[in-house]
Amino acid sequence: ISKPIVTGILKEKLGFQGLIFTDAMDMQGVVKFFGDGEADLQAFIAGVDLLELSENSERAIGLVLEAIESGRIDQASIDQRVKKVLASKYWLGLTETKKGLVNPNGLYEDLNRNSSLVLQQQLADAAITVLRGSEAINSLNTRARTAIVSIGEAHHITDFQCGLGNTFTDHLFYAIPGDASSEEIQAVLQELKGFDQILVGVHDSRSRPRNTLNYTDEVKNFITSLVDQNAIFAAFTNPYALAEIEGLEHARGFLVAYQNEPTLQRAVVKALTGKISPNGKLPVTINEHFKSGDGL
Repeated sequence: ISKPIVTGILKEKLGFQGLIFTDAMDMQGVVKFFGDGEADLQAFIAGVDLLELSENSERAIGLVLEAIESGRIDQASIDQRVKKVLASKYWLGLTETKKGLVNPNGLYEDLNRNSSLVLQQQLADAAITVLRGSEAINSLNTRARTAIVSIGEAHHITDFQCGLGNTFTDHLFYAIPGDASSEEIQAVLQELKGFDQILVGVHDSRSRPRNTLNYTDEVKNFITSLVDQNAIFAAFTNPYALAEIEGLEHARGFLVAYQNEPTLQRAVVKALTGKISPNGKLPVTINEHFKSGDGL
């Protein structure tokens, strides 16, 4: 909703001519400051082409029409953006394909080109943020007896585990569901006492990770118990959710990877095996121990 950013920097300074979408316009981070549809209007004034998830689309259309009549928005500007959307549809061939459907032949390959996959991994590598224990991470022994634990992903061995298993030769995998029973947790805790190193992935496999973990209190306490066993943690989840875990500020090592995507799991593996030197910075404040801008 910032015209200096959307129009001034993106369009004018960088010369971007493609379509510009908003994120969800019903998010409280926006509407609590610009209520009653004003956020939608501000986005169009800023230079956006398409709004996503307006609180009330009919109201937004009415506000845009009123803004045109009052002179807050230029009719020619709206016309130009409508033409850009239509031109994009023509460019994609949506007027020619039967019922506007995209031809699926080769679609996956087209959307996942090698250059795109390489860029995704580079971005993931750059995002990894070390909040605790750079020295401990750098001194991991690949020949020591190592437990590689994934929490919240109980149905399969994770990319995090597979990647580390290729480097740490004497290892054992553990998969802990987010609703593990007290008996299961106690049994695993007892076994983990026999390992020299414990590497833990905290996963949120939901398509939209939230600012709360879908773990039981017993599993959250299990994570805290692993802090006392000098485990090194990697969080593949919304960073806000980590505020629910007590004691992470005392962890021997703690990395944040933000999402559960395979690219980010591979990036953490690289960080733990010395193939990259993470230099990401925390973009948000989690709690009094982990604040925006933190990162070793």
